[in-house]
Amino acid sequence: MNINYLTLRSFLEIAKHLNFSKSAHQLNISQPALSQKIKALEEELGVLLLNRSKNQVTLTKEGEFLYRTLVPSFTNIDSSFKHLQQFKSVPKPVLHIAATPSAAMSIVPTLIKRLKEQHPLLEFNILETLSSQALDYIKKGDFDMALIRTPLDISAEFQQPLRWRTVTRSPLSVAVAKEHIISGYNEVDLNELKEEDFLHYDPKTSSTLYYLMEYACMSAGFSPKIVAKGAEFMSRAVLISNGIGISIIPEDMIQLYSAYEIKAVPIKDISVMSSISMVWNESRDNDILRDARKVINESFPALISSAYNHI
Repeated sequence: MNINYLTLRSFLEIAKHLNFSKSAHQLNISQPALSQKIKALEEELGVLLLNRSKNQVTLTKEGEFLYRTLVPSFTNIDSSFKHLQQFKSVPKPVLHIAATPSAAMSIVPTLIKRLKEQHPLLEFNILETLSSQALDYIKKGDFDMALIRTPLDISAEFQQPLRWRTVTRSPLSVAVAKEHIISGYNEVDLNELKEEDFLHYDPKTSSTLYYLMEYACMSAGFSPKIVAKGAEFMSRAVLISNGIGISIIPEDMIQLYSAYEIKAVPIKDISVMSSISMVWNESRDNDILRDARKVINESFPALISSAYNHI
């Protein structure tokens, strides 16, 4: 097939403006020359791309298909040309990672340190966000990798082209103010706290943590008494440290509360766990992303027996 860049560029211009005179001016060529290029392209492809009349030019279905297909590719080509013209160098590679706060603290530092050893010029764009938002970014192809609280309905959330792997699993603890009576305990039976006021999670923005708390309390034989629901991390930490209520957290979140007057007490005899998973979109896969997954696989092997339930 003998189709060159200038021919495709000519088609994009006429498809954009639907006007031979204006398109020829933009391309700095004559109208007859433009017409010849489009006719040659149609003959090469064996389809009509344009409907022509004296007063109007429109795209055929085949022309619309080709236009939609070519625009993203030529946008990337133009962007590459402009970068080389402006900076006279190849752009640095960037790995875009969306992560929950706990994953950003516990997993991302190790990932960056080890991946930089393999790719010294690599830059990282780190976004700390909710699991639900991070997953949306991956689905849309805006980010390369997400580190999220594993959703309950894995099969529904992680459909092709999404791929995933569990990175860490954490047992549960109760977060209380340091002056709380159980703050000195080595562990606590959750049933002993059934009369306590709980700070709950928002079922929409933090659905996994919400159902984790519901399941834990239900397993202990009670439904939590809710004093507040949906507070963001900092607000939740302040409320807990001031004795307004208690909360259930995975152990991987404990370090987030280290700056507050809060103690995390492990829950006794509970098998349910919370996990962090890495998620990626196969449509964005590349050598750097594959190396990133390898680093995480090597640095965070399966830590907990699969006999445990995990949320």
